[in-house]
Amino acid sequence: MKDPKNSTNNLLIQYYFVRGHSEEQEVETVVESENMIHGDILRLNYTESYSLLVQDTLDSLRFASTLNAKFVVKIDDDVYLDVCRMVWRLQTTSLPDMLYGGTLLYNSPADGIQGTSIISHEDFNDTTYPVYCNNPFYIMSKKVVLEFLNASKIIRSFKMEDAYLGVLAKYLGIIPTQLDGEGTLIRLWLLQLEIIWDDATFNETFEVGDSLSPERLFAINERYLKLETGFN
Repeated sequence: MKDPKNSTNNLLIQYYFVRGHSEEQEVETVVESENMIHGDILRLNYTESYSLLVQDTLDSLRFASTLNAKFVVKIDDDVYLDVCRMVWRLQTTSLPDMLYGGTLLYNSPADGIQGTSIISHEDFNDTTYPVYCNNPFYIMSKKVVLEFLNASKIIRSFKMEDAYLGVLAKYLGIIPTQLDGEGTLIRLWLLQLEIIWDDATFNETFEVGDSLSPERLFAINERYLKLETGFN
């Protein structure tokens, strides 16, 4: 796409789906076929497992650290992202050089239980987690990616990958940036936004939702496609 700060420049956006291996051969065949055609899947060398989410995240960041990129974005597959609007905001909004931003969670209790996993006091022994970016979507500058990878060699990991990144940020003195809220960049957890939002509200943001069905993702995409924009 065109650089919104300099229309004579083109910006390269690289996309990768991160995927471990499956015990189902049918799934493996489909994924390998997709990757052979498009070359857009980062295959991890282990079987998909909730307990390996931190490893997934760190391996993804290691791969991203090899790319010539200014920002690295992590997004779940049930969240809608308008890439052009995101790039425009990143290029035209005042953001910290050491950016680690998203929807921030404060004082989340470290009670040792998250879904089916148990986080022991040996892994993390405080009563609450440091401020961290909620898992469905966050952005880091390349500099932060490199710092996180270095710190991960020192700081013991645990099974909550988003909270673990918050621990790394605190250790490094990196202050997480709130990008969610009124008049800012992203919105999470909103019901029926594809129906009740007006065009001006859509134009205020570039990322919406969490746990969205394919039908809602397509409906939101249709709303964005109909908007008048000043960038392509």
